[in-house]
Amino acid sequence: MSSVPPARAPRGAGPPSRPVPPAEGKPAGAPPSFGTALTRWREHRGMSKKKLAAAMGYDPSYVSHVEAGRH
Repeated sequence: MSSVPPARAPRGAGPPSRPVPPAEGKPAGAPPSFGTALTRWREHRGMSKKKLAAAMGYDPSYVSHVEAGRH
């Protein structure tokens, strides 16, 4: 009795190798982005971007980029 190797999936059958482009707009009721949630959290606690950045060991410009959704 011979052993038959398992079948392989055809090329391209797996997940995409490059990012899928973002959808135009967000569906109604979509959760806020991480940046929006971070901004709300920071403002609720009365922290400036500079103070949050210092507490995390990052540059304030990085916090701005994250909150704006650019990172």
